[in-house]
Amino acid sequence: MENEAANVVAGTIPAFHWVDAAALATLLLSGLLALFRGFTKEFFQVVNVVTALFVSAAAMPYALPFVEEFIPAGWISKAVTGTVIFIIVAAIMALISGQISKAIRKSSLSALDRSLGFAFGLVRGALIICLTYIVLLLVSNPQSVEAAISEARSGNLILLGANTIIQLLPEETVAAIGLDEALEPAKESAGPRPTLDEVKTIDENKPSADEDGKASDSDENGASGQDDDATLLRDGYKEIERKAIEALLDANR
Repeated sequence: MENEAANVVAGTIPAFHWVDAAALATLLLSGLLALFRGFTKEFFQVVNVVTALFVSAAAMPYALPFVEEFIPAGWISKAVTGTVIFIIVAAIMALISGQISKAIRKSSLSALDRSLGFAFGLVRGALIICLTYIVLLLVSNPQSVEAAISEARSGNLILLGANTIIQLLPEETVAAIGLDEALEPAKESAGPRPTLDEVKTIDENKPSADEDGKASDSDENGASGQDDDATLLRDGYKEIERKAIEALLDANR
């Protein structure tokens, strides 16, 4: 019996797939890299990139006319303007964040900084894995990607993370990059889901909690009533015996 149960469990758990190996390697590499670099440096690196992108987009309308005096108007002038602004802002932010991270490394918070860095690296690795899955859906055959993910032990976690990221994106963005079309094969392979009417029918056939509660209450009340009757009957016999003893004592006096 134990061998049969073990075989059943082994059959339900997917074998270790190359997707699992790639995901594990990505998590460990990202976590160890962040462990050596520290949380502060890793965090400020993300902040630097986001800040540089924001400043580049905000300063583009003001800096573009000066660049177009030397480069003809078009996508080349826009690319050069955005790249130059991005590099300047990123370099300034890197100098500031570098000084802060060095100060923390020399303080007593170095161990905490490394521990938080490892956790940050694991989260970043998971994000990279989910984004890689989304990109593969766009640039390759979605059905083959879905088949590889479904055979991996980590497939459900990757799908959960990717779906969470997609739900956070605006619908216009999802439609613009063609992600909704790439997800159609995955939805078809998942099979049809039960309709709302089917779910309601299943819920209606189930006994409600109130009915179960009433049945249990009636049983408890019946049992408690029988206990009370037995207690009263027992007390009545004791009262009769007490009065009979008192009558005998009075007669002998």
